[in-house]
Amino acid sequence: MEFESPALRSVDYICRGKYVPLFASGLKKIRGSLELVAAKQWSPFQKIGFFTPEQLEAINAIREKINQPPIVATIVCNGKHLYDSRCVKDGYSIDEVVEHTEVAFALANEASRRSWATVLRSTVDRFNEEGNAIRDELVFECSGKHPHASLFSAIPRGDGRGPGAKKTPLGEGRFPKTDE
Repeated sequence: MEFESPALRSVDYICRGKYVPLFASGLKKIRGSLELVAAKQWSPFQKIGFFTPEQLEAINAIREKINQPPIVATIVCNGKHLYDSRCVKDGYSIDEVVEHTEVAFALANEASRRSWATVLRSTVDRFNEEGNAIRDELVFECSGKHPHASLFSAIPRGDGRGPGAKKTPLGEGRFPKTDE
């Protein structure tokens, strides 16, 4: 598998089989959806990928605890909220959003629930050009297109631009700077 993102190609610790698989056309569909929304056109929901059996089991266990019906492995996206929140609100370009989404799909592996949303987040930091430690998150809405999960957002937490706008530079926070 060849990754589109230079940020992802530089990540040496990707564990094959541990990431959320995108279909071969998944990134192209996400980009197309973002471009349609940017052009103020209607963007249909499209199938872009699926959860691994382990991720699906973890998500459905969380849903069962709150008396929600299980979801299926297929993930859909129409790009509307992804564009509105990341491009319009936070100022990312479509290229950056596609890159964040690709990286998040490759690294996100821990399932959790935040109020109405299901979140898969990375358990390892990656560092951007400025040395900020980033933990990528994928946010899914699991009711509107039930039984499918809808990709709602891809958030690079810690880059200083997105929600919360908190930077975590190298040498601070989780990984203290060393002299080595």
